Amino acid sequence: MRRTARLLVYQRDEELFFKDQLQIQTKAMTKIRFQPNPVQLPLMKLVREQKKTIGKIRLIIFKCRQPGISTWSAGLVAHKYLLNDNVYAFTIAQDKSTVANIFKMHEIFYTGMDEDIRPVQLYHTKGTETVVGDVSTQSRLLVGEAKNINVGTGMTIHVVHASECCRYPYPQQITDSLIPALSDAPGTVRIFESTAFPAPGGVWFKSMCERAMRGETEYKFHFVEWWRMPEYQIPLSKGEKLKLTEEEKTLTRRHGLAMENIKWRRMKIADLDGDVETFRQSYPITFDEGWQIKGSTAFARERLMEMREFIRPPIKTFSVFQDRLIEDPEGELSVWFEPEPGKTYDIGADVGGGSDIGDASTVEVVERYSLRQVAEWRGFIDPVDFAYTLATIGRYYNNAQVAPEVEKFGMGTLGRLQQIYTNIFVWRKRDTIVPEFTHQLGWATNHTSKLMIVAFARHSIWHRKVQVYSLALWEELMHYSHDVTPSGMHTYNAAPGETDDIVMAWLIALQTSDDENILKWTEQKIELQQSRKNEIAEEAYRAQPLTAVSLRELSEEIGDWK
Repeated sequence: MRRTARLLVYQRDEELFFKDQLQIQTKAMTKIRFQPNPVQLPLMKLVREQKKTIGKIRLIIFKCRQPGISTWSAGLVAHKYLLNDNVYAFTIAQDKSTVANIFKMHEIFYTGMDEDIRPVQLYHTKGTETVVGDVSTQSRLLVGEAKNINVGTGMTIHVVHASECCRYPYPQQITDSLIPALSDAPGTVRIFESTAFPAPGGVWFKSMCERAMRGETEYKFHFVEWWRMPEYQIPLSKGEKLKLTEEEKTLTRRHGLAMENIKWRRMKIADLDGDVETFRQSYPITFDEGWQIKGSTAFARERLMEMREFIRPPIKTFSVFQDRLIEDPEGELSVWFEPEPGKTYDIGADVGGGSDIGDASTVEVVERYSLRQVAEWRGFIDPVDFAYTLATIGRYYNNAQVAPEVEKFGMGTLGRLQQIYTNIFVWRKRDTIVPEFTHQLGWATNHTSKLMIVAFARHSIWHRKVQVYSLALWEELMHYSHDVTPSGMHTYNAAPGETDDIVMAWLIALQTSDDENILKWTEQKIELQQSRKNEIAEEAYRAQPLTAVSLRELSEEIGDWK
């Protein structure tokens, strides 16, 4: 009776079970009772909340190095299969050595339990599998390697712990084989946890995290903050004061790092031979910081993190209907700043093929001289129809200059745009004393011109001359990577699993807007060249700007079309 009562108490209280029954091996090779640390305690709270709300545990955990999350997850697995009948638990590790380490962890859990609570061990395979309980109601734990995931999917799985998901070589196997084998019954447990790592598994795990953060799944996302760990602090000596860098000041102000955290951070970076990028990936301060691929950042990370403070939802969204802008909460045009009389705007456009399995078409609108982002459009649209979208947005923004990329599908957009809109960017030669206008329209992206627009954006970001407000654009900037080919050619593209259609439109808008910044040239130098451009743009500047309308106003104008 006493054993039954204790089992019932432990089944209901995971934290008490950890403290009373589980032992762990410390880094000093001693065994102690499992007392959850400051980053594990919030997870205990999440477990209690999920048991009350959905009756099962669904966690996705993004962590730093060595916060004890794999150990905590293993403890939760042990709680299920050691205290309950007919439970099949499966743990996935990235390689054989990790399989052995996690299995040893479970062996220590089992042998450290009180004898009257510990179930009978029926079967034990060194390093991979253990079976406990009665013959008729046995529970099983299998620890397997990620590259051989099919080993564990022959039965219905009630508890799964996927450790270091980002390092899995074949994440598609998880989707195809493991997920269908998971039970969705009440009381089941699923834990996916990992540090960041640039590999196929990383792309898959990051996508899971993002869906959970958006609330699209029943999983609860949790980010482990490394500075909450007592081990990640170094006490200051008596009278010691740290002179903080600008980055360190930001960390203390925005994230609450203590001076002891800063001292530890400096020591850890020194241990890494000053490799700040490796530190940031291993001990990210935010979710986004952890996913920046080491050594390949196109833009200064510290500046992008500063810019993150300004990201906010648009003040209005519109749908483009024929040659009108209609206020629409689900519209594809996001507006942060509406057009102001007397101001000039520039539009960059990246043209997709019109299919939802390819690249999207995108529009970025910036204010001339200030270079601040004012609007953004993204959608899948036929390249010729895209010309009408560009013309409509252009008219709304005081007949803005439009610079569509003319490579691939862009020539179809440009051909139609010429027929319906006049203020189109004129391509220019740049290897002359003063840039010379050509007879070509639109933006031509080649290796040289791409290096140029990236260089200008890098300069503008570093010197804080630009500001963006779109989360989508900011995320693409964070994942825009720089690489050098074996032949020494510098390339800039989206990181694996990411997109760059929005950032390309922004790069074009930024450069073409700066091209029209006549304030940087003397009037004498540009007079002759600018006269040709003025002739082309004159009609656009005289034209009446487009005014957005509401759905009610549109209905009154066109009647009931239903």
